[in-house]
Amino acid sequence: MRLRSAFLVPITVAITSVALACASPCERVQSSRDAFLAALESDERAGSAAHLSLSLPYDLVDQLIASELARIPTVAIPLPSVAGMSLGSLRLGVDRVNVQSAPAGEVGFRIVVGLREGK
Repeated sequence: MRLRSAFLVPITVAITSVALACASPCERVQSSRDAFLAALESDERAGSAAHLSLSLPYDLVDQLIASELARIPTVAIPLPSVAGMSLGSLRLGVDRVNVQSAPAGEVGFRIVVGLREGK
């Protein structure tokens, strides 16, 4: 009997902890699924049912864009000479692009461009 109870206690604890840990994520998944199905139903009623509907969090899209921006080189902008003295050049580059909310059917972007001193 001791062997049986020693075996059942860890299993009971494991099942309870999994069930409690799933409560909040499961509610979020169910909420997202319900919103997705409601959107599909409204599209079907409008006669424009999508074959695929994809939702990506802004943070994830921002990270993907940031990794690609790191590969884009800056552009050199030569400055004119003043009184025979060269002012050198500036470098222009895109520092950051963030996706933001926009009217329905559109995607908004916030672009931050940086001007740097260069030689």
